[in-house]
Amino acid sequence: MSSTSHPAVPGLLAANLVCMASMLIWAAGLPAADHLIPLMVHEQLNALRMGLAGLSVLIAWAVLEGLRPVLRVNWWKGIAVGSLIGLGAWFLILGQARGGAVTAAVISATLPVVGIALEVLFDGRRLTLALGWD
Repeated sequence: MSSTSHPAVPGLLAANLVCMASMLIWAAGLPAADHLIPLMVHEQLNALRMGLAGLSVLIAWAVLEGLRPVLRVNWWKGIAVGSLIGLGAWFLILGQARGGAVTAAVISATLPVVGIALEVLFDGRRLTLALGWD
């Protein structure tokens, strides 16, 4: 008797719904930042956004997988990658202050490519021609 392991459809649906929700939150942040940019210093706004994002990810991670994996993670590697993401977000806020939310949205459309590049650099993953993972 042989069994093949296929991802469960409900798990795949849940993952895609979480991804969709994160994109909606990100997209809603662009016009919100347009209103906040004149009121706050760019560094403060970026620190607030990154702090809230990091806190919400940590809480969701701890709720979904428990506190033990959160405590055992390689935090130095996470801080290094997070710093790059934070630097990019800071530049995005500076660009949005000068060019507006539409320009920032067009620029942020390239973020999945940056995410793929980070996984290739830091996790040693390879891409195939079909853009699938080996």
